[in-house]
Amino acid sequence: MSFISDLVTLDVITITGQLKVRKDVSSGNANDDSLEGRQIIDFNTLFSRSDGKLEIDGDMRVVAATHIEIDKDTFTFVADNLSENDRELLHMHVDAVNAASTARAEIIARLKPNFRRVEGGNE
Repeated sequence: MSFISDLVTLDVITITGQLKVRKDVSSGNANDDSLEGRQIIDFNTLFSRSDGKLEIDGDMRVVAATHIEIDKDTFTFVADNLSENDRELLHMHVDAVNAASTARAEIIARLKPNFRRVEGGNE
């Protein structure tokens, strides 16, 4: 995702369940303690599509998902039949959305002086 598209949209997804993490030992050096190139969880590949179907590497489910556009158009999904633990996760989700929205607004406010409005043109 490009910086601009990432800046003008906000996605928060709260997931619960079990996730199995396998250690990647592809470096070939058992004594290599560097963290370069290693990730405990690779969120870019955790959710992949195969034949148009979403595949998840683990036993997980979405509790809530929120997508916000720069003009504040907002789409939110909340799972039904939430348990007490799920409700706590939902509160955490709302807090994460609020914190991310605030941070995004602050970034845009800092960048705004760098953009000048072009008067009179509709190019």
